[in-house]
Amino acid sequence: MYGESFWRKVLDYIYRRFVEPYRNVYLKLDGKPLVLSFAPVGLVCRPKDPRFVIRVVATRVDLWKPLSLFGIRADWDLWPDYIVGKPRVELKIRTDGYVAIAPRFDDTRMCIAGARRGCWSRLLDPDYSSRIYEEEWRWILSHLDKVKIIAIYSWNEYHERSEIEPHIDATARNGLYPYEITKTFIQRVKSLCREVDA
Repeated sequence: MYGESFWRKVLDYIYRRFVEPYRNVYLKLDGKPLVLSFAPVGLVCRPKDPRFVIRVVATRVDLWKPLSLFGIRADWDLWPDYIVGKPRVELKIRTDGYVAIAPRFDDTRMCIAGARRGCWSRLLDPDYSSRIYEEEWRWILSHLDKVKIIAIYSWNEYHERSEIEPHIDATARNGLYPYEITKTFIQRVKSLCREVDA
């Protein structure tokens, strides 16, 4: 299903509909348009196309490492699931200087509805009280010399409660918190990068 013919159609569509008409704004890596494939699709058949740089994003990226001997690998984290339950934030910089952050993660409602299992083992600051999102950003600022790509998960993943979009819910004391923190720290990162470039 996710073999070469699937990828040829998908990548041709992406190139025709998104890359060609929006060349000046389409995100590039190493001078080529970037395409992300979420695991397991990109693991079943890792696409190859000289027009693109293709990276596979996944959860539990480190668990895939032993399979890299067989050409199966996840490149980047979807979100920093490896910091769940840790006493302090230590992010991992992946290939290409990529690091993923998330304001919180809480998919327990999916478990309550019977759509997922093991949700309570993945909780990341569900009510923002630990202020982990700020710690993630501070970690990035202190490692900015190595970080090249910051992936923020996500704008509106309400079912996993990782949204940055301003919102109101049962546990968020301030639904503007993730949006404001994102805005503040992006400005800091840009300012520091301008200082380095000057």
